[in-house]
Amino acid sequence: MQLVIVESPTKGRTISHYLGPNYKVLSSYGHVRDLPKDKFGIDIAKDFKPTYLLIPKAKKSVQIIKDLSNKASGVILASVDYEEPILIQCPDNVIRQFEVGTFIDEILEKKVDFSRFKVPAFNFKTQRVSFKSIKGVSRHPIKEKILEVELDYGRKIKITPSHSIFTKNEKDEIKLIAGKDLKIGDRLLVSLKLPRSYQKIKEIDLLKEVYQDQEFYKKVFINSPEVSQYRREKVL
Repeated sequence: MQLVIVESPTKGRTISHYLGPNYKVLSSYGHVRDLPKDKFGIDIAKDFKPTYLLIPKAKKSVQIIKDLSNKASGVILASVDYEEPILIQCPDNVIRQFEVGTFIDEILEKKVDFSRFKVPAFNFKTQRVSFKSIKGVSRHPIKEKILEVELDYGRKIKITPSHSIFTKNEKDEIKLIAGKDLKIGDRLLVSLKLPRSYQKIKEIDLLKEVYQDQEFYKKVFINSPEVSQYRREKVL
C-alpha cells in the first residue's frame, strides 16, 4: 500500500477516487506544527534554527498518519516546487502572483490569517474555476525528485511525482492523474480566464500601491509631500 498525504480532506476524497485500491489517501488538515507562543522559538546562535511544536488539534491526524506510514510500502507527499508561481486573491480583492514558497513562509512566520486569502479552484462537477478560501498551508522538505511539466505553448510547472493533474482523454473525459503518470501528448486542463467581481473604482492611491510592492519601490523615486505622511502611518 502507498500512503498519499495531502492537506485538504476535500482534495483527499477527490484524489482517492482516481488512484485505485493500492493507495490510501490521508489529510493532514493543514499545517501540523507551529512556533511556540509562550517563548521565542528561534535559536539565533544556531543560524536562526526554529523550534516547532505540534499543534494540539493536529495530534489525532498526525498519530493516524504515523500508524499507517509504518505499514505502508511508501509515503507520497503531493507538493509543488518552492518557486512555483501561484495566483492569490488578497483581502483587498486584488489578484496578485506569488511564489508559493515565499507566500507560505510569510503566512507561517507572521501568523497571518490565511483564510482571508483565496486561490482559483477547479470544480470537477461544474467544470468551472472559482476563487475559494485557503483552508490550510504547510511546508516540508522534499526527498523525491521534482518533475518539470512543459506544455506545447511554453507554459511550465514544477511538481512532485505524486501531485495530481487534471487531464482530458480521447473521449473528452476529465481525469485526475498523478504527475508521474503523465505522458508526452497528454492534454492538461488550463484555465483561459479567471472569474472576477468587478467594482467601480472611485480613486486610485498610487503611493500606497507603490510602497506595498517593495521590489517595485526600490526601482522608483517619488517626490511628493504625501511621502512623509505615509511614513508616519507606517505604510512602508
